[in-house]
Amino acid sequence: MTINEIAKLANTSRGTVDRVINKRGDVNQEVEKRVIQIINETGYLSSKDKKLFSLSNSKIEIGVIIASLNNIFFDQILMGMKKALANQYRYSGLDLQIHKVRLFNDQEVIDAINSLSKKTRLLIVSASGNETIERKIDSLNIPVITVSIDMDCHNKIGFVGCDFYNSGALAADVANLLQNTNSKAAVMIGSYSHQGHRQRLEGFKAKVDPNITILDPIQTFDDDEIGYQRTQAVLAKEHPDIIVFFGAGMAGGLKAIKEYQGKVRVVTVDEIPEVVEGLHSGLVSASVSQFPLTQGKKCIEIAYDYLVKGQKQLRVIKVANAVLLKDSVLPY
Repeated sequence: MTINEIAKLANTSRGTVDRVINKRGDVNQEVEKRVIQIINETGYLSSKDKKLFSLSNSKIEIGVIIASLNNIFFDQILMGMKKALANQYRYSGLDLQIHKVRLFNDQEVIDAINSLSKKTRLLIVSASGNETIERKIDSLNIPVITVSIDMDCHNKIGFVGCDFYNSGALAADVANLLQNTNSKAAVMIGSYSHQGHRQRLEGFKAKVDPNITILDPIQTFDDDEIGYQRTQAVLAKEHPDIIVFFGAGMAGGLKAIKEYQGKVRVVTVDEIPEVVEGLHSGLVSASVSQFPLTQGKKCIEIAYDYLVKGQKQLRVIKVANAVLLKDSVLPY
């Protein structure tokens, strides 16, 4: 994609595109917005970036350990990484070596670490972490980017994730709008061992209307069968007016709600297929998104800036949350 081609697509001049790329100003705001959108969609690279990319005569191997075997959300993060490499970073030489594991399965994470190639230059990891896993990662002595689930690794160069506390607060805002007099809210979290899930719960409790009674939170361990059984049980026993999901296991939980004869309002997080279907059907009132595609793309941005551009400072990127409703437009 050349500057002339971008100019043609944006229905403007080559000079205007050049001013946008080099941030020289004096460009109509709408035209600038159009040019930037085209650049982002087409993966245009400046001459400087092409020169940097050409410094890689061979592939730069990046290990990716991601907990997508029992949580489709992480597949969406992985999709974001692949999209970045297919577009903006397609000449980078960055090569993902993907190791899929199950969330909260420490042995699978350790096995994945042990199977990394000696050519691995950087690790992107999104799986449950504890001190044993953190020290195992430290022993690799390579830079580390954590995504969604943060870890205290000595060689960490970046973290990409969301503001989990804000995610819980937004869920509370929705619940406050859905409540009736003296409503009861059931809260399903993935696991107390997940710092992000705990932070979501804290945000929810801090912002929920005091007239809403919060039942004791229930763990699903990010497992759909457990989510189904425990959602079914709380519906039968407590008959909550609102049920909030703060982790995976939602697909099973939503299945139980479909079978439930009573009325309950549902608030979820993320946008797995079952949640999107629930939004469209009216089963789910709202879902709080943390934009996993963007998180995946930002991981590649940090990796490229570190390995190719030599930017060594620690990067922390928190992607903004947003509430999705029935007619929200999603990028997939």
